[in-house]
Amino acid sequence: MRIKLLFLSLGILLCISGSVTAQIGISPIYSFSNSTHNSNMRTAANAPVQTDTLQIPYIEDFSGPYGPILSIDTVNNIITLTMMKMHGLKAHEKIQLYNIIVANNDTASLYGDKYVGIPDPANKYTFQLFNNPELTDSTLLNNAHELPTALRWKRTPYNGYSTSPDTLGFKYTGANSGGAFIGDGMAINPPSSGVATFDGINYLGVPYYSSLVSVYGFADNLTSLPFNLSSYAATDSVFMSFFWQKQGLGISPSSSDSIVLEFRGSDATWTQVWVKTGDVSYRSDTFYVATVYIKDAKYLFNGFQYRFRNYGLIIGQFDIWNIDYIYIDKAPKSINTITDLTIVSSTPSALINYRAVPYSHFKALSSAQQTAQVNQDPSFTLRNYNYNSNPFSVELSLFTYSNIDDSLKESQEQLNTHKGQKLYTSVGLQTIVDSSKMTKPYVLKQVFSIGNYDGKLNTSSYDFSFNNSKSVETYFYDYYGYDDFGPEYAFRTDLSGIKLANKFKMLVPEHGQIRDSLRYIDICFMQNNGPNLTNFTLFLYVWDKSLNVLATQQVYIKYSSVINGFTRYKLNTPIKIEVDSIYVGYEQLFNDKLFIGYDRNNDFLNNIYYTVSPNSTTWKAMEDITSITGALMIHPVFSNGEILTSIRNPAFSEKHFNIYPNPSNGKLFFSGSPEYIYVYDLSGRIITQQVISEDAEINLQVISNGLYIIHLQKDKYKETHKLLIQHD
Repeated sequence: MRIKLLFLSLGILLCISGSVTAQIGISPIYSFSNSTHNSNMRTAANAPVQTDTLQIPYIEDFSGPYGPILSIDTVNNIITLTMMKMHGLKAHEKIQLYNIIVANNDTASLYGDKYVGIPDPANKYTFQLFNNPELTDSTLLNNAHELPTALRWKRTPYNGYSTSPDTLGFKYTGANSGGAFIGDGMAINPPSSGVATFDGINYLGVPYYSSLVSVYGFADNLTSLPFNLSSYAATDSVFMSFFWQKQGLGISPSSSDSIVLEFRGSDATWTQVWVKTGDVSYRSDTFYVATVYIKDAKYLFNGFQYRFRNYGLIIGQFDIWNIDYIYIDKAPKSINTITDLTIVSSTPSALINYRAVPYSHFKALSSAQQTAQVNQDPSFTLRNYNYNSNPFSVELSLFTYSNIDDSLKESQEQLNTHKGQKLYTSVGLQTIVDSSKMTKPYVLKQVFSIGNYDGKLNTSSYDFSFNNSKSVETYFYDYYGYDDFGPEYAFRTDLSGIKLANKFKMLVPEHGQIRDSLRYIDICFMQNNGPNLTNFTLFLYVWDKSLNVLATQQVYIKYSSVINGFTRYKLNTPIKIEVDSIYVGYEQLFNDKLFIGYDRNNDFLNNIYYTVSPNSTTWKAMEDITSITGALMIHPVFSNGEILTSIRNPAFSEKHFNIYPNPSNGKLFFSGSPEYIYVYDLSGRIITQQVISEDAEINLQVISNGLYIIHLQKDKYKETHKLLIQHD
């Protein structure tokens, strides 16, 4: 066992005077919460085991549920799609096609709802398109001899993006699930949107080993399902390429920490075939390419698997590694010949200064004020892999949806590239925020998309349109928020008498005041590596724009039972806000470490202030003493908003579905044959969403005790229920 001087050796403590250093700081995350964790973060523990073997070519870029298409063809005059990965669809299932590219642009017959036919149940890669659920009306173009060169498809309804590895490609079952987290939070300039992140936190979001001293060992793993490589020989030069990055936005691995790739051979043993350490020569903002050949005869069999594992500190979210764009194929293909245009990142919000605002505050603004709050220059960053190919043109789109009327608006522009242009950002797309529709909590979903390029880019035989979009949601609800609900670090205070204040500029109408009152304060407490402070006393504070006290109230610390969840405190007396800015925070009454969630993906460090003496009126800005940018996860909450979901209210008052038992220990059964289940906590945050198979139970046993809102859906019909989870 080695001892690592946490923070000091990692450069995480704030570089200020010795006395203040021990009192306030920004720390790595050791664990995400104090109790049972929900299934939306790192686990798909109850997903069915996929035993079919995978095939090559194979691409996994962690960009979402959309798979790369190997071929688009016709069989018996029916459009037939063959995927690189197993598609996971059922016969008669409804899907939608979009981003369709055809040489003559005559794609009208392909749009709208389509239904899936499975010509060979043993073939998990191929399905066909029909216009009706009975599968009697096949989908054809107006010109039956012309097929799309590229397209994308999604389930209807789209059942969401998972932060767990795809169970159609990875072994991911039960308490031994690998723990790799799928998302964007820890990566810098990834090859595509979404990476697999490895750290010292397990699939439940807690450390592999609980300790206040450094403990090292193997932590996360990402293990593939079996591949059938029995038809290949060494002369085929089968290879596996991928991108890797150390640290990203997290804590850097040391030279003794490592990420390894292992292959499973025909003798059932795992052999290390590639390794990288946290050598200082590797940049934290760069993804590097690795290629490993699969030539040994013991790997060329039916049952080959690969897995990534990381070695490092296993007491928290340390020693970060990111893996992206896994590509397995045979010569003469190589990762250097991929002609894939991907979306790397996008503007994080439709608003300039917030991820969430009270919808009634925004609606009360004048048209000019609303325009000033909206990001008028949304952009997204693209990467062209084969950037030395011929110049090409691409159509960039921004689609806008809402949860109230499922409206869709589109803004487009054309982008022309030049040879050698490797990484670039598009601008000029229009953000559309329709405040007239804000009669209740409002979710604005923006989908950045690439489509209809002129054909000069995609010289490959593969369809790479699966990673050509990225979505962003902005919430118009009842609170102000800078964060995206995902802390990458924890903000620490550990001195009795210290005060922490977070500034919020109110949306005030030109001629009038906010007709609302501050009623609650939400705080994302994290236990991290500190003591359990449940029921310890804090004083909540609300200050005006000059940091004069408007209200203070004694409260007791409670950790949320939901990972990254907030604890809500009701103010004894609602505070009518008559100023254009307020500060919200607390005074600490003990010397133990108190941690608040800190979101590194949104930079609002300039709004955080502190004072270290209980009687001091001298406030200091955090941006003067640290360069670790981020957003403090504290929300001022105004009027009593409705429970916020992105699903509309059901069309009928009569219930057609039933959940039982209720209360439940997490095992659920249904009547009425719903197709999808969406689970929300009482703050409106989605916990999990799943497809409901026929006669199958849904297992929510990893969700903690409490009351939840359940939405069940079949086709366009949606229904709402309340569910009480009570574990034995």
